[in-house]
Amino acid sequence: MNKMREQLPTYSKILNRGTPSTLFHYTTPMGLLGISHSKKIWATDLRFLNDKKEFQHSLDITHSILEDFYKVDDNLKKLKGLNYDFIEYLRINLGRKWNPEVYVASFSEEGDLLSQWRGYCPRGGFSIGFHFNLLSQIAKNHDSFLLPCVYDFKIQKQILEELLVSHSKKYAEAIKDNDQNNSDELAHSISNEFIISLFALAPMLKHESFKEEKEWRIVSSNLRVMPDIQFRASESNIIPYIEISLCQSEEEIEFTRIFIGPASIDQYSKEAVLQLLRKNRVPQNAIRLSSAPYRSA
Repeated sequence: MNKMREQLPTYSKILNRGTPSTLFHYTTPMGLLGISHSKKIWATDLRFLNDKKEFQHSLDITHSILEDFYKVDDNLKKLKGLNYDFIEYLRINLGRKWNPEVYVASFSEEGDLLSQWRGYCPRGGFSIGFHFNLLSQIAKNHDSFLLPCVYDFKIQKQILEELLVSHSKKYAEAIKDNDQNNSDELAHSISNEFIISLFALAPMLKHESFKEEKEWRIVSSNLRVMPDIQFRASESNIIPYIEISLCQSEEEIEFTRIFIGPASIDQYSKEAVLQLLRKNRVPQNAIRLSSAPYRSA
């Protein structure tokens, strides 16, 4: 995290803005049952999220930055801190086939948002509230990070430019220290580092059309220990994911609030949730009915 703050001062400012007290995870009835019984949530492979363009979005911005690089004169390139040889090698390296191992669990600052009900549980579901500090510690326990999404395109581009400049300068310094020896090897190594960092950052850079979600994500990437990858079936695909424990096996999950989705509301729904989560000691006033004007088809 400290390395990210040093490399990305723009994103560091976003991290310093403060944090919400509660974050919400939207899920189906089956999902709530699974979470309450297993005491785990799933972090999905980035490539298999609902929005298939998420990963490509960051790559597209990076390619546009590289294209702009070739349009400026050499003095401006030096002023920006970019090294021509490194940028050229990176451009080639980005064109290769990459399989990023990045896993994402999604949360929102908003517990009763119509677009989230439609996106995650259109036929019925729940929004589960967790203390922010608890989720942050859970992420650390799994060698991961809890990070906010960025929706402003100009800020996204600035963040990626900072990441690019940081690695370009690292290459230039390495070449200087090695007296131009092993330049190809260094370019390959450091450009790989950039791409791995890009994969880790990509889940936080979302299209501005999603900004009302105010999303935070637990992001697991470049893990030191090989994760135990699980698989589940969607209607059309096999989806890889990893499990993230919400508490110790002998403990109970600490829920702060639960919204019952608009398509799940009936006269007995609240009572059923109370019975299900009796062990978690969720107070009755913490379970609320959605006010979103929506019903499933």
